[in-house]
Amino acid sequence: MRTRNSFLNPNLGVYKRKWCTTVWEIVFISIFLLCDRVLASSNQDTDGIVTAISHKSFYNLETLAKKLDHDMEHSRKKRSVVFTPEEIEIMLSLHQEYRRDVFPEAANMEYMTWDEDLATMAVEYSEKCIWGHGTVPNISPYSSIGQNLWIRGGTTQQPGPGPGVTAWHNEVDDYNYDSNSCKTGKQCGHYTQIVWASSRAVGCGLAYCADTENWSVDNSWILTCHYGPAGNYVGAKPYVTGQSCTQCDSEIGECYDNMCRLCSEHNEPCECRQECDNCGSVNTDTCSCECPNGWYGPKCENFCEDWHENCGKSPGWPGPQYCDAHPAIPAGCPKMCGLCVDPDPDFVCDTAACSTHVGIFRQVFFMICSYLVVRAAIQM
Repeated sequence: MRTRNSFLNPNLGVYKRKWCTTVWEIVFISIFLLCDRVLASSNQDTDGIVTAISHKSFYNLETLAKKLDHDMEHSRKKRSVVFTPEEIEIMLSLHQEYRRDVFPEAANMEYMTWDEDLATMAVEYSEKCIWGHGTVPNISPYSSIGQNLWIRGGTTQQPGPGPGVTAWHNEVDDYNYDSNSCKTGKQCGHYTQIVWASSRAVGCGLAYCADTENWSVDNSWILTCHYGPAGNYVGAKPYVTGQSCTQCDSEIGECYDNMCRLCSEHNEPCECRQECDNCGSVNTDTCSCECPNGWYGPKCENFCEDWHENCGKSPGWPGPQYCDAHPAIPAGCPKMCGLCVDPDPDFVCDTAACSTHVGIFRQVFFMICSYLVVRAAIQM
């Protein structure tokens, strides 16, 4: 069993290179293929099924994908698999489970759905019978696509829909969220792609290959899963920590099973977990914040004032007559563009006082309850 993860750019092309660069690429790929065969032969189980793990990281493989992605036709026998609805549900449920139960808790984890376009692309790529990342024509609505690969060699028996996804997730043991890094000599890009908060769609495909390019073991099964939009951006963590559904990209805190999901999209239990800063209040009908005068933003986190250096200046944006020229102008000059309401001079947002009042209310409430319980016991 092997796993691979990469970032797919649908616009990757073939570039001309100087002859010396080409020579070095040939040397590099030859070394890679040699190491690949050594790994395969050194991890052979007694039943003939290969279980080896790649040590290539996500972004290193992006460059390798350009070298391995070509249109050569091969005579190898292949047989693609159309997943049944039950198998799709298993794979999707595993993704949802792993996203829902991340630790530390995620504040912006999107609910993931199955995408048939991504699945079609995944089947097409698995059918290439190439052990290495690459692309196929992008028919999905996503401009960037993530790719996870898994291979099981040495058997003609079709694997179930779960082992590949589980193998990717098991990299969680080698991932540290605080440092956003993997253990030395380990990889965890497959795991971080699975739990990448903004990746909200997945589609997978499986194919049997009697012979696989860049893989020394016959009779292999290649599983490809494509994710849209792609994750694993350099320097970024897979999600934001905090109470679930309090920092959804939709700016609405509607929540299902610890994941951001609009209540209007389903009939299952849905709750509002929106939080508001600066004494803003939650509108339970829209699950959004209503901000006090002088504040704005999804969580009332911004004081309503002009912050861009060009506001009210010439050259620049001299006045509100320019506000319709470009969306960036009202975003940078909300006060000049008339989007701000002057704050009430008598209003004081004292969150500590609010907490104190809530504490006092709770104490009084429990005292009354205790009194009623005792009184009822005496009268019995």
